[in-house]
Parts: sequence; C-alpha cells; structure tokens
Amino acid sequence: MEPDQIDTWAVYILKCVDSTHYIGCTGNLDERIKRHSGGRVHFIKSRLPVEIVLTIIFRDKYKAFQFEKYLKSGSGRAFTKRHFAHREYSLSAVVPQFDCSRNIFQKNSCII
Repeated sequence: MEPDQIDTWAVYILKCVDSTHYIGCTGNLDERIKRHSGGRVHFIKSRLPVEIVLTIIFRDKYKAFQFEKYLKSGSGRAFTKRHFAHREYSLSAVVPQFDCSRNIFQKNSCII
C-alpha cells in the first residue's frame, strides 16, 4: 500500500433482477462487483443483472463487518428496507452524522 493510500472497506447492497437484495462487505469493491457481475457468486448467479443500491466506505475493517452483520439482522433488514430499498435517498439525510462529502465511488456512497 502506498503511504498516502487509505485502507478502506466497503459495505454494499445490490438489487438483483428479481428485486431481492444482496448485502456484502469487501476490501476491494471493484473486484467484488466484477465477481458478482460475472456470475461467480452463488446467490447472485441466477439473479443477474444486479444494480448497486448503496455503498458505504469504512476506514475500519471491523466496523465495516459489524455494519454488514447488522444490515443482515432482522432490525437491520427492516432499516435497509425502510431507508434504502425503495427510493432515491441521501445517506446523510438518513444518518446525519455520516460525512458523505467525500464521494469516491458513486452518488450513493460515503466514507465513515
């Protein structure tokens, strides 16, 4: 890793062609999305194409995995469905303490 490069982890939500959602966490988002799009992830394979609904970038690996685990829990799925799954949104409007000004991937991403 370069000295000025920040190690980041991404929690992401994909919407599949059948309207199901996939939640994941990775240290290399570009490579992981390529694997999803290429049908090399079992859950996604029969649900292509996919669309990225949300990407949240974490500087702390453990916080990223904790957030992914939360989103996969019952209350996390309810939170996801209520805030992310059915409309355009601004993450900073949903969770105001997040700083979404450093958008490095797309409009629905921020760094935490």
